[in-house]
Amino acid sequence: MNGQKNLSLENIPYTSYYQHGFVDTNQLPIGFGNRGLRYGDTLFEAIRVLNGKVPFINYHLDRLLEGMKMMKMICPPELNALQLTGIINELVQRNDCINARLRLSVIRKDGGLYRPPSDEVDVLIEFAGLDKGYFELNEQGLIIDAYLDMKKPANLLSTVKSGSSLFYVLAGIFARENNLDECLLMNEEDLVAEALHSNIFIFQNKSIYTPPLSQYCINGVMRSVILEVANEENYSVVETPLNMAQVMAADEVMLTNAVTGLKWVAKFREKSYVNDHILEWVQSLNERYAGSEV
Repeated sequence: MNGQKNLSLENIPYTSYYQHGFVDTNQLPIGFGNRGLRYGDTLFEAIRVLNGKVPFINYHLDRLLEGMKMMKMICPPELNALQLTGIINELVQRNDCINARLRLSVIRKDGGLYRPPSDEVDVLIEFAGLDKGYFELNEQGLIIDAYLDMKKPANLLSTVKSGSSLFYVLAGIFARENNLDECLLMNEEDLVAEALHSNIFIFQNKSIYTPPLSQYCINGVMRSVILEVANEENYSVVETPLNMAQVMAADEVMLTNAVTGLKWVAKFREKSYVNDHILEWVQSLNERYAGSEV
């Protein structure tokens, strides 16, 4: 198993943001009445800070606000690009760390059972420092398989990042028990929706393929970035349903995530892959968003 390293700089008392103020992460005042804890009544974004900048902030905000509208949550004033960037800049300064992983959560305010008394939310931004200011391709390719015990539900909630994550937890346990780095998640039509932490792209015959959102994959931020860059650079990217046979026939398999960037798959069952084009994509992303050719 070529497990991904924990990117965070551990055992450091970081400062986070909660309810319009800054607080020690280890002392966040979240009680047992928290609706995120009780019912998974929360949405979140995992956000990468690169050299003090947040290159994908608008993608994250667009997805978060769309999810909040779906969940009938009232948007607080700090969830706009200008104010949110200011809060993140303050977190970078307070933590004296210009590279980080943020988890931005909106949690419906406490109270009620399944019927909440309010649709207002609390905003929590957790900060964890990283040691690199660029996206780094994994040296050893990932070992993956498909999780078949359960299927990803076919509804609009499947496209947002919510605290209701039991399906992903069970898929993660499957990966752990089988010494896998990742696993593919199937939808109710037995087609590939995504991977455990990522969206999936395959390379074959000079074209790139990825499942469309109609397959109920997460509307991934890095997925959106790849599609936009591909369009600008005139790459052929086809959004089309994928089955496992197509993944097996691919030349390269790329998994995308807004925090970790791009990862290449070395093996899916008996099939082995290379990473020639994926390496080029990582270099291109770093040139665009990290100011680096690493």
